[in-house]
Amino acid sequence: RVILIWGSNSIASNLHFWTFAQQAKRAGAKLIAIDPRRTETAEKCHQHVALLPGTDGALALGLMHELVVHDWLEHDYIERHVD
Repeated sequence: RVILIWGSNSIASNLHFWTFAQQAKRAGAKLIAIDPRRTETAEKCHQHVALLPGTDGALALGLMHELVVHDWLEHDYIERHVD
């Protein structure tokens, strides 16, 4: 339902992924770009979060906190693939 494109100008550097992101967008997924720069990819997303350089660690920790607090985790995946 949501695809975060974090620190990547996928249109310029990962066109294979961008093709899948566009398919997901047409199917109703929301695309969010997290990047201090307003890239071509950010322009084509539903939302652009322009963090100050060096603050993405704080955002990552905040997102992890919310995932744990609300139990929005894929426990089966974590059990099988995370050490």
